[in-house]
Amino acid sequence: MGCAVLDEVYDGNPDAWRSSDSVPLRALAQEAGVSVSTLYRYVAVAALWRRCGQPELHHLGISHLRELLPLHPGTQADLLERAEDERWTVTEMRRVASLHQRRPEVAGRGRPPRSPGYLVALQHIQSWVETDSRLEGLENANQMCDAEALQLLKTIQVARMELEMVEMRVGRGRNS
Repeated sequence: MGCAVLDEVYDGNPDAWRSSDSVPLRALAQEAGVSVSTLYRYVAVAALWRRCGQPELHHLGISHLRELLPLHPGTQADLLERAEDERWTVTEMRRVASLHQRRPEVAGRGRPPRSPGYLVALQHIQSWVETDSRLEGLENANQMCDAEALQLLKTIQVARMELEMVEMRVGRGRNS
C-alpha cells in the first residue's frame, strides 16, 4: 500500500509525501479506510525502501525496516545492507539501530518520550484559544437542553479549578 501511495499520489518520489504542500496523509487515510498512523508507517517504510535503492530483501521483513525509520537516510541504507547480508533478527536490528539514534532520549521504538498529560491538555487549550472561530455558535448556547447545559457548566468549573492549580504550580517562584 505504501508503494502504491508513493506512485499514485506523490509521482513515485519517496520524499514528496513529507512536503508541506503535499496531499495530507489524514485525507488519504480516511479515503483508504485506515488510520493515519497505519498509512504513515506504510508510506514511511516504502519511502525508506525506495531511498535505499529498492533492494531485494530475502531475509528481512517490514518489521526490520520499521526499526530504521528514525535514523538518518545514509545510516538506514548501511544498516539495511548489513542486516540483509548478516541475516539479522528484528531484535538485532532494533539493538543496532538504537546505537544510531539521533535523539538520546527515546521511549519505545524511536518515539520521543510522552509529554505529561497536563501539558498535552494545555497545548490543546492553547490551540483552541488561538483559533479565530473558537466561539462560533456561542450565540445559540441558550438552546441547549438543561442536562447538556448542566454537564457543560460542571466541566467548565472543573477545568477552571484544574487550570488554577496548574497556574499556581507553574507560577510558583516565578515573577510575572
